[in-house]
Amino acid sequence: MKTKRSVLILTGLILLLSAIVSLVGLLTSQGQMPREFISVAGETIVLYGNGIYRNDSISVVAQGIASDFVTLILAIPATLFLIYKAKKSSFRTNLVYADYWGISFIRIHRMSSYGPTIRSSSSMSR
Repeated sequence: MKTKRSVLILTGLILLLSAIVSLVGLLTSQGQMPREFISVAGETIVLYGNGIYRNDSISVVAQGIASDFVTLILAIPATLFLIYKAKKSSFRTNLVYADYWGISFIRIHRMSSYGPTIRSSSSMSR
């Protein structure tokens, strides 16, 4: 089973965009210093105040920056390695390649996109 050229091109495009998004998250720092915000539930939340994470709480920012590092240091190199292996047309490698996409990028980016909107049950019960 030969890996199609379109799959390789789309994978390269996704890797490029993932690298850009991760670098923007790590390198942007313009903005205000941390500030406090009173939530609807009356809790005081400290907002990060810098870059693209300026309106997120410090705990969400820590997860976002960690996700950016993992994407740059582990996910992108692992994907490049799997692309190299998938070109050899092994069924096993293509199966691992497909599973890797399902676990890595889709799950990580889905969690990071929903992270800031999830509220704890303790703040919802007040």
